[in-house]
Amino acid sequence: MGNLDTTYGLTDFSLFNRIVNCVLCSSQFHKIEYENEVGIQILPRSQLHLIIFGEFGISKSAILNEICRERSVTPTIQLTKAVIVGSFDKNTSSFTPPLVWQRNGNIIAIDEFSYDPDSKGQKGVLDTLLSLMENMPYSKTLLGRIPNMKKKIAKNGGSISIKDSLMTCDPRFSLIATTMNHPLNYSSYRMHAFFSRAIVLHYKPTMEDLKGILNKKRKLYSYENFFKVNEILIQKKDFDFIQNFVEKREIPISLYLRTIGDCMRFFAVLQEHDEDIYNFVVSSKIAYHIEGGK
Repeated sequence: MGNLDTTYGLTDFSLFNRIVNCVLCSSQFHKIEYENEVGIQILPRSQLHLIIFGEFGISKSAILNEICRERSVTPTIQLTKAVIVGSFDKNTSSFTPPLVWQRNGNIIAIDEFSYDPDSKGQKGVLDTLLSLMENMPYSKTLLGRIPNMKKKIAKNGGSISIKDSLMTCDPRFSLIATTMNHPLNYSSYRMHAFFSRAIVLHYKPTMEDLKGILNKKRKLYSYENFFKVNEILIQKKDFDFIQNFVEKREIPISLYLRTIGDCMRFFAVLQEHDEDIYNFVVSSKIAYHIEGGK
């Protein structure tokens, strides 16, 4: 179904499903370790992130809703920094848990994500997302007299606690966003960093695809549970395979570590090498990368 991106000649819709389902499963990971010539290392984050872009009116939102239904979540609207990292209203003594904790072990879904570099509020949201997409643990001082909260630890290792108004949160989540904006249309370095942290899919359905969707002859998205374990050690031979695979391509130095990291995350989910996915990861990183920005 569909031509994901003619740049890469990917016309097999099963690849789209595999990528999406790997992202969903990665949200449940606790830890990924890998072995290299020095010894055993810990991958800084275990979760994959996904951005689906394309024209308006081609069912991107419907696909996102299908994905959300599989994980019993709803797309997030009115995204603010306070919503993302949590807040405490001292006037009403009400605590709003961080969205990243509410979606711990799950996905944060954003429909039609956009960014205006002249908006201070959107800069704050994007800067917060950039930080949490790469380094998820954080601390925040909550203003007001908020009761202490004993540390809660989830099955995937995520945790949250409050002591003396200091909230410490260590969530595990995958972000999935749709957008009409082509990554190369942005001049902002913040958006370049945003796209580089994710797998970018250019969704380009054919007319036949859309007719099939309209007549209910084709599914927008098919869920498959790839989840096996929440911790994995990638053996040296598998790490070497991934590293050699990426190094055969002319990958920009600023994308080198993230490209290898994302390939390792896919391997951790599937527990086998998928060269179609690796090729897509490398190609999309190169295609949507721009040096510089403002």
